[in-house]
Amino acid sequence: MLAEDDRDLRELLSGVLRSDGASVVAVTNGREALEEIQREGSDFDAVVLDNRMPVMTGLEVLRAARSAGSTVPVVLITSFLDHELVDRAIALGVATVIDKPFDAEQLREVIAKLACPA
Repeated sequence: MLAEDDRDLRELLSGVLRSDGASVVAVTNGREALEEIQREGSDFDAVVLDNRMPVMTGLEVLRAARSAGSTVPVVLITSFLDHELVDRAIALGVATVIDKPFDAEQLREVIAKLACPA
């Protein structure tokens, strides 16, 4: 699943992941992301969350998902990377934090490792 409020970036990243054979559910805000994570029968290999989204931030989604028992691997993407954000994300069990702008290949590699752990 991909949660990104910027339409152009959401479409670009969805296209990159789909070109690698991934099935992508794309949402536009934190509430939609949390609803998808908690939806009965959802079985995501990984979730990519933008940290700055309307309604709920990526960290808020991650916190709520973990509180509800979700163990899905989460990649947090952000334009405002700082040590405090990384520390909070790690404490909540994030798989990795990626600083924007980033290369599509970087996201591909991270998702491939999470979807098919060695």
